[in-house]
Amino acid sequence: MLIIPATAITVKRFNDRDWPNWLGYAVGLAGALFTIGPHFGFLAGPEVSTSEGIALLIILLPILFAFIDNGFLRGTSGPNRYGPDPDPLSSARPKAPSRWWYLGAVAIALAGFAGSVTLIGLRSVAMVDELIQVVVPGEAELTLREPGTYMIFHEQRYVVGDRLYVSDNIFGLRVAVQSATTGKEIPIAPTATSETYEMGGRSGVSAFAFDIPEPGRYRLVAAYEDGRAEPLAVLAVGHDFIARSNTTILGSLAIMFTCIAVAIVMVVVVLRRRSAARAG
Repeated sequence: MLIIPATAITVKRFNDRDWPNWLGYAVGLAGALFTIGPHFGFLAGPEVSTSEGIALLIILLPILFAFIDNGFLRGTSGPNRYGPDPDPLSSARPKAPSRWWYLGAVAIALAGFAGSVTLIGLRSVAMVDELIQVVVPGEAELTLREPGTYMIFHEQRYVVGDRLYVSDNIFGLRVAVQSATTGKEIPIAPTATSETYEMGGRSGVSAFAFDIPEPGRYRLVAAYEDGRAEPLAVLAVGHDFIARSNTTILGSLAIMFTCIAVAIVMVVVVLRRRSAARAG
């Protein structure tokens, strides 16, 4: 219920600052989305996804701008497009914005860069931790929670427990996947292209891919064609891992460039207003 009067006050304050009306309504919309979002699943889970992080940034930027602009800066000196200055002692000459706005623009750009790097770091570690590791030759039961395409990566150097596994080559390794409940064989094939990752202190290269029609328990069995037991290797199974990695990278870039764009707009606006004040 407070969104409507808060939006009205924000629009009025933006009028005092000679900003367009739509900016106040945009801030009100951002506040409404932030308030009701959790009731529709937004930011309701224990982890923030890449898309939620980008949406949260887009929502918080206008709110932060309004907090600084409306809360700490006085209205324009003299009349503006919305009417006369309510302060009779104010000079009719436009007042030049402070140079501190340039520092604010730099801070926003740096915050965007820091946020971008932080998002990549946190999401990379989280995604790598979600990979299911299997030591082969051998078999393991996997609990796969989403239908769709899964990739099997070969991690050439990885520590499981207190043992270091190093395997540069898994030539001749055959891998099979089947449903643990029905025993149905799941088609599996080598990946058409070599996809790699290096994040969270780990690296891997794609080896196989398979699709499951529904979530559930599946059994992965891997053995060398000639029956040998060495070398032991570590396989990592992940759902849409490369696509999610690319989404994280694109999302982090969107955060960075959005903040840079906001910083550039701030600098341009301040420059124009300072020029107008000097001309007046």
